[in-house]
Amino acid sequence: MDKMRKFKYKWFYTIDHKGLLYLEEIEPKNYTSCLKQIKALNFFFTHLQENDLGIEKEYGYISPCWTEMNFVKPYKYPIVFNNFSKREDGTYEMRYAGDLKQVFDPSKLIMDEGGHFLHPLDNHKYLKYGSFESNISVSFCETVTEEEGEMYIEWEGQKHKLYEEATPDIIKRRNDAIV
Repeated sequence: MDKMRKFKYKWFYTIDHKGLLYLEEIEPKNYTSCLKQIKALNFFFTHLQENDLGIEKEYGYISPCWTEMNFVKPYKYPIVFNNFSKREDGTYEMRYAGDLKQVFDPSKLIMDEGGHFLHPLDNHKYLKYGSFESNISVSFCETVTEEEGEMYIEWEGQKHKLYEEATPDIIKRRNDAIV
């Protein structure tokens, strides 16, 4: 994408802690007022990337759409896994946006300095990690143990080291703006 391309319209969005997308001026922000069209959400989140345009800097992310530029301010992280389910083959998948999917691998979980669980995105062109909706995070917390200074998460009878890395190599950007 040519980032210097002119855009005719600017729109401003927020993403809440559950991964729901809202036009910024919409009040109240609840399930009835968030965007719900699956195809539109998939397009929006697939094109979500860091805002490196040099304008509207309080919006850490953008999602370009033809001649429109969507500026985005997430609660913490722009990708939030809000559905977690077991597949027929016994593996688990997480969903975000409309119906975008990511295979869950407990050995890849990371905890940032604020205590948020993160999981790598294998299939996103621009972003590397997604966080979890609070109910999913709470279920993870119930299985975290500490042994000899190391943190572990137990998943289906196996312990996996829980990495507490939030270096620039691991997480490129963290937007602390509060919605």
